Amino acid sequence: MKSFALAAHERRWVFWLLLLGIGSRLLTLGAYPLHDTTEARYAEISRKMVELGDWITPWFDWNVPFWGKPPLAFWLSAGSMKLLGAGEFAARLPGFVLGLAILGLVFGLMRRQRGFDAALVACLVLASTALFFVCSGAVLTDTALAFATTLAMVAFWRGTHSSGRAAVAWRYAFFAALGLGMLAKGPVAILLVVTPLFLLSLITRGWRAQWNSLPWIGGTLLVLAVALPWYVMAEMKTPGFLGYFLGGENFKRFTDSAWEGDLYGSVHAHAVGYIWLLFLVSALPWTPWLLWRAARSGRAWFQWGKFRDRLREAACDQEWRLYLVLWMLTPGLLFTLAGSVLATYLLPGLPAMSLLVADLWLDRPAGAPAGTADSRWLFAAAAIPVLFVAALPYTVFVMSPDSSQGVLLSKVNPDAGPLRVAYFPARPFSGEFYSAGRAMEAPDITTLRRLVRDRRVDYVVTRADEELPSEFKAVLTRVASAGTRTATVLWAVRAAPRFVAADALKLP
Repeated sequence: MKSFALAAHERRWVFWLLLLGIGSRLLTLGAYPLHDTTEARYAEISRKMVELGDWITPWFDWNVPFWGKPPLAFWLSAGSMKLLGAGEFAARLPGFVLGLAILGLVFGLMRRQRGFDAALVACLVLASTALFFVCSGAVLTDTALAFATTLAMVAFWRGTHSSGRAAVAWRYAFFAALGLGMLAKGPVAILLVVTPLFLLSLITRGWRAQWNSLPWIGGTLLVLAVALPWYVMAEMKTPGFLGYFLGGENFKRFTDSAWEGDLYGSVHAHAVGYIWLLFLVSALPWTPWLLWRAARSGRAWFQWGKFRDRLREAACDQEWRLYLVLWMLTPGLLFTLAGSVLATYLLPGLPAMSLLVADLWLDRPAGAPAGTADSRWLFAAAAIPVLFVAALPYTVFVMSPDSSQGVLLSKVNPDAGPLRVAYFPARPFSGEFYSAGRAMEAPDITTLRRLVRDRRVDYVVTRADEELPSEFKAVLTRVASAGTRTATVLWAVRAAPRFVAADALKLP
């Protein structure tokens, strides 16, 4: 396959734009609090893993196991916190490292196919894509899944298009990646990998021989060796995990929009096909370029002179580009009819999109001068990093007070000792994380009375619109408030003698 060369000044711009994307994400990892619900929830599960020393069962609460996801992402965040301490940077760092690993896989594959410059462009496209940029510095399970599926897809291509020991190593890496995918998010990882490969085998008959070249017996044993021990131990430790995880989280969540069995959140019901709208937004700023390029290519097929050229190109490139197209579209295809979808479900397809965009750049004559349409599009790579950094003040001062208790709890004197706080009537995950797991929940006024009367808490957090009974005025002092849409108020329990508090807070 032909390689691709950028002009010298274009290569410099690609390098600096790539550095802008990677550097800005790294420097902002700890610049804003962990937000509810997803980031704070997963960070707190990881923090509990470190505190309890339990690396088998993730815990949703102190006595509630989290059966919603396998542990790979939690292991990584917990390991980071164990080394660096429990904080935003440590919790988010594994997502950033996984993002770098995905970029490395994309670079290696594209360099082999089209050369160094095309690999740089592919990495630039991926690093500057909205969804990938955000997820590569967030506390999520989807980034671990995307790494596993990317490794599997890269390993399959390299294993079936190489020879010798390298081919053998890549073929076993394919199966190891499937095992990691099972530890990242479960059977959906295998579905995301097998679906495009199956479709490709139907379209190009020659793939049957490549499928047969895989070490199925040894590879299957490798998948089991990587994933099965944890599944067995998890079921033995908290019986019922397999039934809920396989039947509920991996089937009913996506097929039944009215499913009420979710133990940890809510089903995100949307219209059929909503996933494709999410794709158009998540893949910005590159979706307009892809649509424009597809329209331009479509016109060329109806011009006879170009039609013959397109046929020649298809005969040479159809296997490679078809591989990328199917890989890119599979997440959307799988979740088109799903009753519950999130934008992060599309993350495993974005590496393929970046490879496809870089590959289509080959249609431009090598070394074409700056100022061409394609060359100008390269500068779109600065859009997401610049907007993200520019929006940090809004995130910190406007969004965070509404969506993270880290802002409110920072008002507490850090020298006052362990933070003992009660949330009335509901405790958010960020409150639990920023109190190091000490935050308690008082779902009703009677529970709150007991906690304050018995001096089990030093602070109380309420919603701004919650009316506290008058007897609390004798024992609580307003310290601070945060937020506008979901405002919360921090109260300090006065250091009054025990009999005063007990007399003021008579239980019914």
